[in-house]
Amino acid sequence: MQAVILSAGQGTRIRPLSETIPKPMLPVAEKPIVAHVADAAVDAGADELVFVVGFLGEQVTEYFGETYRGVPAHYVTQEEQLGTAHAVYQAREHIDGPFAVLNGDNIYDIESVQALFDAAPSVAAYTVDDPRSYGVLSTAGVA
Repeated sequence: MQAVILSAGQGTRIRPLSETIPKPMLPVAEKPIVAHVADAAVDAGADELVFVVGFLGEQVTEYFGETYRGVPAHYVTQEEQLGTAHAVYQAREHIDGPFAVLNGDNIYDIESVQALFDAAPSVAAYTVDDPRSYGVLSTAGVA
């Protein structure tokens, strides 16, 4: 299973923290948020990591290198942040078979990522009281 990790965002709402560090590279528990994401993906069985980078993306590529914990890592650049679907589209040349898309600025537990991998094709979502800041997943017309 490939893991496409979205890491292109600028984090404008958390400025000044993200002025010189891309949001996914901000440290949490002594390592970048995106490293926690990559760790969960690798621990859940990802055999390849594809990072979509943008703002200060070289920080992501330098941190992870060509392999991360023995798993090959690839990088694509999203020049303009035009949404999740656009980010995944940028990674299309590296996607070959089943894949999962993970946000590089969220923390995932291994069990949830493993469940997502096991249920592929699938979409994992979380219900919140006010989705205006997060988006809405519509399943209308989906069997």
